[in-house]
Amino acid sequence: MAANQRSTQNANGFTLIELMIVVVIIGVIAAFAIPSYQDSIRKSKRADAKTAISDAAARMEQFYLDRKTYTNDMTDLNYAGIPAAPTTNSPEGYYRISSVAPAWDAGGCFPTTCYELRAVAIDLEQLKDINCRQFAMDSRGNKTSENSVAVATTNCW
Repeated sequence: MAANQRSTQNANGFTLIELMIVVVIIGVIAAFAIPSYQDSIRKSKRADAKTAISDAAARMEQFYLDRKTYTNDMTDLNYAGIPAAPTTNSPEGYYRISSVAPAWDAGGCFPTTCYELRAVAIDLEQLKDINCRQFAMDSRGNKTSENSVAVATTNCW
């Protein structure tokens, strides 16, 4: 009689199969969600490069107004660092900002009358950003970007 009473009662809890199904579902969701989340974080960190380049461009223009020439020394632009430092880090530290003297061109651009600012990813996570690893802006306002294999991209700015 005791055996009959036990079989008529409702069983409580989960079976191992049900638990494994839940684990598999969570694993599949995580496999898609985590890379997407990491990509979104990398995209949001691109703003650090854009902000740093814009700030350096404003400082470069002020330097030009004061001295009628541009500089490649980031310390001349009131960035901390060693004297004649060609680079500085972005505010959040994800990119290295540098001033590059452009080559002379037919449009009259040469090192004292033009500049190019570059932001190159240095953060380990940003180095995984294969679409937009380097940003650049010149004194004419031209904005460019390159992917991880140094090919120009158009959707980063």
